[in-house]
Amino acid sequence: SLYILKTDMHNKISHSANQIWKSLIENTPKTVKEIAPVLTEVLLELLSHPSTLKRDLASNSIYTLLGKYCDRIAPLLIPQLLQASGADDPDVVEGACVGVKEAIESLPPKSFGQYAEDIVV
Repeated sequence: SLYILKTDMHNKISHSANQIWKSLIENTPKTVKEIAPVLTEVLLELLSHPSTLKRDLASNSIYTLLGKYCDRIAPLLIPQLLQASGADDPDVVEGACVGVKEAIESLPPKSFGQYAEDIVV
């Protein structure tokens, strides 16, 4: 996903992705909310991948998403991550747990409270 590449650790990649995004997308918050279900699936795939680079890219994306669009994205992203943490595939479970950890670290304290009961088991 182009949005995910915007958070790449390599400046050339993130800069290029950001420029393309800006040229195509008029309203980023609205678009991010619209693509959130698919974006979450892609993030879970990356978090479950054996490549450290892909897992780091997904973690950075979650951090950025929740940092910028917490109110719009957290209600969509966090339940999907928590649901995936109960998957049969151990790689998916690990990826989901990494995603939940990243979400916890990214959420502002005022927002964490509404998810704490679901996250802390």
